[in-house]
Amino acid sequence: EGHKTMKCDGNSSRLDIIEFLVTRRLKTFEYLKKCLDGQALWLDAVVITPEDICRYCQGSDGAMEKRAQKWFFLGLSIAPLLDM
Repeated sequence: EGHKTMKCDGNSSRLDIIEFLVTRRLKTFEYLKKCLDGQALWLDAVVITPEDICRYCQGSDGAMEKRAQKWFFLGLSIAPLLDM
C-alpha cells in the first residue's frame, strides 16, 4: 500500500484536510500497536527480543556495556556543542 499525500489547494476544504490527517494518524497508531503486539515488524526490520539482546551482551565480558557507555557519554558531550 503506497503512501497517500494530500496537496492543499484552494479547492480543498478544511474538513477534507482534517479528515485526511485524522485517518492517517489512526493508521499510524494501528501500525504502532501491531508492532508493539508483535504482529508487525517496525519498518520491516528483524525482530530482536530482549532475551536476544541480553544473551548477546552477556557473552561479551562487559565490552558491550563499556562501548554503550562511551557512546552515551559522547552523545552527552556533543549535545552542548551542537547548540552553539
